[in-house]
Amino acid sequence: MQGNNHSNDEFPNATSILDGIEEIVNNAGGKMFFSESGDFSNEVDIVVAVYGEDPYAEFQGDEKI
Repeated sequence: MQGNNHSNDEFPNATSILDGIEEIVNNAGGKMFFSESGDFSNEVDIVVAVYGEDPYAEFQGDEKI
């Protein structure tokens, strides 16, 4: 299912990337800081950047025949 108008509730038995990373970090005794904008003032050891793009394969990227 493509798109960005979906909630995590539409994917039962799945884990979001954020929730999965948070669980692993917490289980290892670490701390996780989340910033949707990428701005933060904490000193960190590791940065995980996850990004995406608007879906286009189904219509916007189609060739006109």
